[in-house]
Amino acid sequence: MTNQRVSPRYETYKLAHIVLDSGKNLIRCYLRNLSASGVCVEIPQETYLPKIFSLLFEQEQMRKGPLHSALEKRMVLRICETMWRNSSRLGAKFSDRRRSASISAALDRLHSIGSLSSPRADGGGATPTVGTHDKNL
Repeated sequence: MTNQRVSPRYETYKLAHIVLDSGKNLIRCYLRNLSASGVCVEIPQETYLPKIFSLLFEQEQMRKGPLHSALEKRMVLRICETMWRNSSRLGAKFSDRRRSASISAALDRLHSIGSLSSPRADGGGATPTVGTHDKNL
C-alpha cells in the first residue's frame, strides 16, 4: 500500500465527537493521528457513518507574545471525507466542502450530556471555531 498523504501525521489520543444531523446526534470517538490534511479516528464498531461527516475536537496551538508564550485551546469543527475504514478505525481527509453542521448546537449537546466542561468565567478554556481550511492543524 502506498502512502498518499499530503502532509505528515502526528500520533495523538484525543477525545473527539462525530457530529451528525446539524449537532443533534454525536458519536464519541478518539483521534489516533492528525495532520493538516486529515485524521485517523477510532470509532465504535458497527457504527454507521455517511462518507462525509463533521468532526469536533479540541486543538492546541502555541501562541507567542512579546513577553511570553501561551498554549491556546479551541474547539474546531472540520468536515471530513472517509478514505478508508475497517471495523474500529477510519482514515479521512479534511474537505473544503461547506456544510450546514452547527458547531454551537454540537457544543450545546456536549454540555448537556456532560462530555465537555463549560468554558471558564475568565474567558479561558476552549473557544469554539468553525474551520474547514484551518492551516494550523
